[in-house]
Amino acid sequence: MVLELAAVISGVNAATTALSKVAAVTQDVSSISEFLGTLGQAQYDLGRIKNTKTLTAADAIKHQLCQKQVNDCLSEIKDIFLVSGNMQLWDNAQAAMAESRKARAEEIKRATAARKKLIKELKTIGLVVLICIFIVPITIYFLLQRLMS
Repeated sequence: MVLELAAVISGVNAATTALSKVAAVTQDVSSISEFLGTLGQAQYDLGRIKNTKTLTAADAIKHQLCQKQVNDCLSEIKDIFLVSGNMQLWDNAQAAMAESRKARAEEIKRATAARKKLIKELKTIGLVVLICIFIVPITIYFLLQRLMS
């Protein structure tokens, strides 16, 4: 869990640093828009971590600071889109990010279902192996004992 949060924080820090450098040099929307995907994914991951994991006090603080950093960056990008007169592009990007989040949530659900199915299959295989290794020889032994007596 800590590693997952650290990976999200690392990605956000990298995107924020790169965004600051690009925004300082240019107001070109196309060069800034590539950071939306990274930040959108980080926003989704932070939400998922918060909703599915129990965070320690230190991790909760890191989580909140990272969430604020993502929100600030997204606000900065939105302002750049607004100033450049490309609010429709911002709205389209937000819609695309929402679709991406839905797709990612479905992907996670599929992976979780596949994992549960695999675990169930492995348990079944384990039971069959257990039966073959222990119960069949024991049964044969008792049958032979009965036949011998």
